[in-house]
Formats: sequence, C-alpha cells, structure tokens
Amino acid sequence: MFKGKRGLEVGCWMGWSACHVALAGVELDVIDPILEQPESFQSVRDSLKRAGVLSSVRLIPGYSPGKVEELAEQEQRRWAFIFIDGDHESPHPLNDAKACEPFAEDDALILFHDLVSPGVAEGLEYLKRKGWNVMIYHTMQIMGVAWRAMLNLLSIIQILVFFGRFLLIYAIFAEIWAEKPLRSISKLKLLQKVHKQNSIG
Repeated sequence: MFKGKRGLEVGCWMGWSACHVALAGVELDVIDPILEQPESFQSVRDSLKRAGVLSSVRLIPGYSPGKVEELAEQEQRRWAFIFIDGDHESPHPLNDAKACEPFAEDDALILFHDLVSPGVAEGLEYLKRKGWNVMIYHTMQIMGVAWRAMLNLLSIIQILVFFGRFLLIYAIFAEIWAEKPLRSISKLKLLQKVHKQNSIG
C-alpha cells in the first residue's frame, strides 16, 4: 500500500530496517546523526547496495527534529510512511513525533519502535491526543502505530505483520552480530522462510 510513495525513517543504526522498507517499494529518506561518521555511512550504504535498493534510499546525516523540518520545508516534502526509531530517551521521541506530524500525508501511517521505552510511548500518546488512531503491536520490543481514518484496519494489520517479520529477522541478525552462537539451525531456516514472505504489498 506504500509502494511508490515517500517514506521517512528517523534513526537507522545499521540500515537493516531501511533495507526492508525500501524492498517494499517505498522511496525512503533516512535521517540519523550516525551517518555523519564516514565508516557508518559506508556500512549502511553497502547494506542498501547489497539489498538492491540503494537508488530508492536517500541517506541524510543529521539530527531530528531539526533535520526533519529542514528537509520538509526546503524540498516541500510530505511522507506517507514514517518510522520513528531514533533516540529513545524522553523527550526525543515526542519531539520526533511533533516534527513529523505536520509533514505526514492525510493517509499517513507513523510507526514507533521500542514502545517499552517510556519516552517512545510519549510520542504515540501525543499523536493519540491529536486525534490519530493508535494501536500497540506486541513484538519483543513492542511496536506502536498511529494512523488517520483514511487507512483501514486490514491495511494496518498487514503492515504490522510485515514489521513483525522484520523484527524477527532483526533479532536473529543482532544475535549473529554480537557473535553469540545460534542455538539451533532452525533459526537460519526460519530466517530464510520469513525473508521469502517479506512484503508490505
């Protein structure tokens, strides 16, 4: 449902979430201060290139909310899909939500990662007070989603299922990244199965 539309990601770490969102056809702007570090920028860029989505993703070094507002105002940007996964400490997620909301399309969806962090929950609560519909999706870190009435519930569920698959892949790769032994070969088989089903539609 977001294929061919513009998306915004606030916070990218190693770029794994950016790869998955772009693979679903989203034209993605990614803002993160870590991209100011040449080695981090190159690592994220390499991941996007290997995934075949480098041309669909624009990497923007800098901090939210300032960089979000600057990009939106200078380039008249509005986004249909917004993924907030930056600094989790209060008041940063709330400030991210406040910065992103004015530039969200009428049928936009805003997704929060790590709702277990109280600061992240503040961002979702802000959108609820502003009249957005909200839902909590119970993954390991817990996701929060906000949308306006233009989106139907089935579409929301499809998106959350997609991100549930992504987070499973994310957790497995995080374990590999930390050089912890995989507990069984079934994890790798599960990863392969989930990756084949990867689509927002």
